[in-house]
Amino acid sequence: IEYLVFEYFMDILIRPNQKQALDDLGIKDGKIANSDKLGALIELIMGAGKTSVIVPLIAAITSDTNWLTMIVLPESLIRSMSEELSLTLAKSFKKHLDIIDFIKINIIID
Repeated sequence: IEYLVFEYFMDILIRPNQKQALDDLGIKDGKIANSDKLGALIELIMGAGKTSVIVPLIAAITSDTNWLTMIVLPESLIRSMSEELSLTLAKSFKKHLDIIDFIKINIIID
């Protein structure tokens, strides 16, 4: 049902390669089918729908009372992706996006 809701509100059709990417990441028919696969990595070419389809669907499907969904991005992509993701999640699933900045500091003690 999540796929249909997403397609309806976003006025798009999920392409077969996007469905396959979701399947490869442990999402089957809009549900977490294999939680061991969550966190897996896949590589897709530019224009394959990573930002507009795959990431919003995974974020919406995996965010519930049992899971904290985190999307890790390089600093250069945070502004553009967070704006697009925020609009997509709000429009399709009425979900909210928060940005949390982390700074990693390595302290070496000799």
